[in-house]
Amino acid sequence: NQTVRFSGIEGKIHRSTLIRVHSVQTSLLNTSYALWRVVLSSLARPWFTSYMFDPQASAQTALEEAAEVVTAAGLVTRLRTVVAEVWQANLARYEPDELGDDAQTLGGTCARNIANRVERLVRANSEFETQPWEVSGLTVARPSGALRLEYFGRHFHIMKSPMVHGRSPKWDAFPHWNTSSDVREEAARANTRALSGFRTAAPGQTPLTGWPASYEAVALPHFVFVWAAELTSPATSGWLGVPCLGEQPFVAIRALWSDPENGGPSGIRRSLPTGPSFDELDSEVPNLKLKTRPEGVGEV
Repeated sequence: NQTVRFSGIEGKIHRSTLIRVHSVQTSLLNTSYALWRVVLSSLARPWFTSYMFDPQASAQTALEEAAEVVTAAGLVTRLRTVVAEVWQANLARYEPDELGDDAQTLGGTCARNIANRVERLVRANSEFETQPWEVSGLTVARPSGALRLEYFGRHFHIMKSPMVHGRSPKWDAFPHWNTSSDVREEAARANTRALSGFRTAAPGQTPLTGWPASYEAVALPHFVFVWAAELTSPATSGWLGVPCLGEQPFVAIRALWSDPENGGPSGIRRSLPTGPSFDELDSEVPNLKLKTRPEGVGEV
């Protein structure tokens, strides 16, 4: 037995009992210490987890916001109409056998037609466009000949998916930006800078993510409208993507439209003249009366 004093009372306690009391005290201390560790670690966790920067999630959020903005402004519907009109017109005059057309000539012609028409529609400076877009705040630019729409701090580029992909682009086999236009490559570079240097990984690989940064919404400056079509159909499809440097050209993609098989919408353009062509017009025999030459005039 061992003599102990507790709250002014002295008594004898068996040694085994004292050991059990000590164990309980130690357990309580350990529990308190463990609880404090949980509290301290929870206080520190937001800086490491909640505030971890996820470039892909940030890009997807920025993409959704941009898509909502252009959809609400009616820009998606207008662009879809122009793309459908241009594609159907060029597909109708596509002559690979007689004229030597191929996918490159068709795609190039469509790209130029869309760029020229969209510029006219935004600027409202052509008598051939009866329904100019008239979207407040929307402007158009042609850096190095490429088409770029600017809308409240965001830049929107337009491009066609490779013809071999059909109406469903193969994003993991999309051409790299360094093989595309300099304008779109610089757009991808600007987005990479905005995403703290993030670059997309090769298909099947996981990109490096999760470094600490301030928890703020990323204001991405550039987006790309991608449209697709195939030679066997007048229908088109459209997406909005976030261009980025790396092994894949886009860090985020969102579908915008997909036409039915019989084709997409059509707008209202200036009516063409009706009636027969000039060579089909009826012509009357001119009523000419020859004047009689006086006798002797002109004789040798």
